[in-house]
Amino acid sequence: MHPLNTLALIWLLATLAISCAPAADSLDKLLQSDDRAAVYNAGVEAYRAERYAVARQLWQRAVDLGSHEAASNLGFLVYHGYGGPPDSLAGAAHWQQAMTRRNAEAHRHVAQAILDGDERLGTLAEAYSHAVAALVLARGPRAVDSDGIDRDAQQLIDAIRPRLTSSEQAAADRLGASWARTYPGP
Repeated sequence: MHPLNTLALIWLLATLAISCAPAADSLDKLLQSDDRAAVYNAGVEAYRAERYAVARQLWQRAVDLGSHEAASNLGFLVYHGYGGPPDSLAGAAHWQQAMTRRNAEAHRHVAQAILDGDERLGTLAEAYSHAVAALVLARGPRAVDSDGIDRDAQQLIDAIRPRLTSSEQAAADRLGASWARTYPGP
């Protein structure tokens, strides 16, 4: 590589690193803030910049302030070990917290985790029920990012449906629809 191109690449990478990293005092202010939306959105920015440990901190603060969207996202990070050690049960607990607030994405995450083999979270029929709940909620009037969740939930339903009997599917459809109306919580 030409030396000027190398310098340009180093400059670009340094500029990106600086622009993506909030100053420590800025992060501290956000972690003390009561502005749930600002804290949540800063977590989204940190996630997009692949600063998962910072996203974990910010979303935990947003959860403390009552954000079910942050609970779902934090559950994903914790479950899969982004930004810290993986803890599938703690991640699932965050998802359950979000599901109590009728969060479609949390239902989708649980369905996917069960389909991926985490039987501690439920049976295949329950995974189907969570996917149904995610689909119903994603199509609801207050849905956020509904297209992506709708598509993913439908793919989960299509993947699980052939593995259930017709009576299991009918029961799971009813359970998923009831979860979309009100999830029982812990």
